Amino acid sequence: MLFALIAMDLVWALALVGVATPASFAAYRAYALASIATESAPLGFVAAVVVFVLTYGAGACALSFVIPKPRPGRYTLLKGRDFYLWSLGLIVRRVIDIPPISTLVRQSALGRTLALRAAGGRVSFLANMSSDVVVLDPNQFTLEAGAMLGSGGMVSGHYIVDGVLTLAPVIIESGAEVGADGRIAPGVRLRKKAMVQSGAAIGPFSDVGEGAVV
Repeated sequence: MLFALIAMDLVWALALVGVATPASFAAYRAYALASIATESAPLGFVAAVVVFVLTYGAGACALSFVIPKPRPGRYTLLKGRDFYLWSLGLIVRRVIDIPPISTLVRQSALGRTLALRAAGGRVSFLANMSSDVVVLDPNQFTLEAGAMLGSGGMVSGHYIVDGVLTLAPVIIESGAEVGADGRIAPGVRLRKKAMVQSGAAIGPFSDVGEGAVV
């Protein structure tokens, strides 16, 4: 397991360099062009920062998009296609989850939705999600139009028990709501207009009926 953790860190470092290098080059070019055009180094610096953030975010999302997505199921750790695809997705999310990139992505409703969709999430542009909601497995996540996730919430599409990784879809249907600090486990389905009140936790593979209140 130690070797696997070291290998994941090495892959993360390579992915980080692969995304940051073209972003840095684009930022340098933007600085040079803006400084010459405006005859102002501070404006050139601002242009460089904007271009770096946009290029880095786009590159990380593109990398997330091209990685095949793991299928729901149960997988022995360190074995099989789907375990390693899940691990790659986790590594790419670490590439995105670096300040200030992560802060900007989460604070932008459009940016957050695009990042989740690039990672395989089926997230409606008409859904509502607080900026600090944590979605651990976007490729197992569906959030329909009109659904809402409150502040501090967490949604997980996986758990690990006795050396076995379980991946299961989480579906939050239209009009369903999860209050502040709500916890949604793998395999959960919240049907239309269901309500999970603040601080409540829904266990794995629960089916919360239409209009139900937890």
